[in-house]
Amino acid sequence: MADLERLTPIQRQSLVKAGLIDSPELGAQAEWTVEKKYYWSQRFPAHATVRIRHAYKPATGAQVMGSTEVAQLHTLLHSQSPEYPLDIVQSFCPEQPLLDKIGVREKVGSPVLYWVDFILTSANTWKRPIENFTLIAERPHGLKDGQVFVSFCSPGKVEKTDADHFKVEVRGFVPDRELRIGFIRMSMGANQ
Repeated sequence: MADLERLTPIQRQSLVKAGLIDSPELGAQAEWTVEKKYYWSQRFPAHATVRIRHAYKPATGAQVMGSTEVAQLHTLLHSQSPEYPLDIVQSFCPEQPLLDKIGVREKVGSPVLYWVDFILTSANTWKRPIENFTLIAERPHGLKDGQVFVSFCSPGKVEKTDADHFKVEVRGFVPDRELRIGFIRMSMGANQ
């Protein structure tokens, strides 16, 4: 958003004409998605044990749920449909109580979705599973105008260690998909 705001009105108009943003006004939304692929080289010495630890800055994203998306979600919730209107929301594997909170737009305003993506399936190229997989998700702090809910498709049992931390431990883990942790920020107007 900051990059779009730095553009001149003429530059923003040319992006609208190219179909890259939805409006020449400040606050325009990008009309594209980004897909990242990570590659690295690793040398494995013969007849030696190699221990591997991956560390990288995960990919992040954000999206405001507009009134249309919230209305679609609200309609689906009341029709008992198991599907979600947004791929992003579905990628968080939200449980029904959270979907109900998102679906009450008139009380909470527009929810803001944030997510952090982690690559896990590259571990499947190794000879053995991930011996000890530990995930600790922390709820963001310091929001004065809202509450944040945490949701993700867990590869194991989620343990809530305190009000803001969620822990998953899996032994012998063979990931079947990447991991996306979703943070849904809601306005304080709702009964939460």
